[in-house]
Amino acid sequence: MVDEDNKPVGTATEDEIFAKRLPHRIVHLLLFNDKNELLLQQRGESDEYLPGYWQSSVAGHVEAGETILEAIKRESVEELGLQLNPEPVSTIKYIDNGRGLVKFLEVFECHSNSYKLKTDPSEVRSVRWLSQEETLELFNSADIVHPELRIILRKVMSIRDNFPCLVRHEDAWIKHDLLAGKKIWEYNNYQFTKVDLAKCEMNGKYPNQGYAVNGRSTMLVYVTKGLLLVKIEGLDVANVNSEDVYIIPKGKRYRLSGDWEGLLICSPPWSPSRKKKV
Repeated sequence: MVDEDNKPVGTATEDEIFAKRLPHRIVHLLLFNDKNELLLQQRGESDEYLPGYWQSSVAGHVEAGETILEAIKRESVEELGLQLNPEPVSTIKYIDNGRGLVKFLEVFECHSNSYKLKTDPSEVRSVRWLSQEETLELFNSADIVHPELRIILRKVMSIRDNFPCLVRHEDAWIKHDLLAGKKIWEYNNYQFTKVDLAKCEMNGKYPNQGYAVNGRSTMLVYVTKGLLLVKIEGLDVANVNSEDVYIIPKGKRYRLSGDWEGLLICSPPWSPSRKKKV
């Protein structure tokens, strides 16, 4: 158990942490092989929270009396059967709005030429080695990616930097009113064929009624200021804070609301024929 500045202040059981919404630490490991592929694991079906979701190579709570390094080494043995010497790479303060929790994600990484995995089926449903391109594809398309993994991939691996057209050409922006209360600058340089980029300022909601759906493009929303609320049909409302990213997969019915500024990135490039209100 820690305070709001990630300083240890005592101990509590896992049940107490969630019941009382106490700030705490979670350790994560990013494990790479000699091909620079990243190992991801799928959570076991017996997990109470997000069973079947893809998460980092190893993840777990820090037990009483453990350092974060001791915790990630223990979890690596328990989940993968591996004795490792990981290196710390980042500490991320993560606000789990869905459960009203503050978590500090202590992220480690490890590289090796060979691994003999021995997974615990009670904790791990399956594992996959993914290339950078496959990781990005999963990040963009899968609904069952753990929110902590999304934060780690964005902040530690800078996955959004894989988009090749995040370069502004002053003469390539067209300013126009999208809807009342919203302004958008549309990226209109068609030398890029795989993605496009728009800068958006919004105070209100879109659409005003029902949902919108982007039939052919996956949309990445990167919030630079304010708070964006994203509602995907069938899912809880997601709070997207400043410097956070949210992926809206193609074909998903969604609506946006809030007072925020940010970037909208579509792949393949957006066009009016690809979006409709429903």
